[in-house]
Amino acid sequence: MKNKRILAKWYVLGALFFGVLGLIDTLITYYSTPTLLYLNFISFLFLLFFLANIFFLFYFIHNRLKSIFFILPIYHILLYIILSIIGIVVVFKEITTPSVALGFSVTAGITSIFEIIFSLYLLGKFLLFSQENIGQ
Repeated sequence: MKNKRILAKWYVLGALFFGVLGLIDTLITYYSTPTLLYLNFISFLFLLFFLANIFFLFYFIHNRLKSIFFILPIYHILLYIILSIIGIVVVFKEITTPSVALGFSVTAGITSIFEIIFSLYLLGKFLLFSQENIGQ
């Protein structure tokens, strides 16, 4: 049980980190034009986190953690897929206007804030200050 708690804690801390990173990325993208190197690096990090979410979703299911722990991995997987599809459509249809960019920035900011709040909730409720059972 202790190993499940430790791995769940590290996952939620990672989700919190990526929520903060997403918020910082949104602000950088909104207020300046990031370099191609920065965009590639951030994209690579988020791709790795997407893959990690697939692993953790199966890990949480296999180890029978409470279903509330499934929310973040499912959320990240769906969000990554949906935003990737929308991004591909926007690029191929050549509709990259300032309002579309603003829409992406607002969406990214709101989703990052949700990630931060929900990660803090999970940490506080189950992982840092409580010895409550995280399994079903």
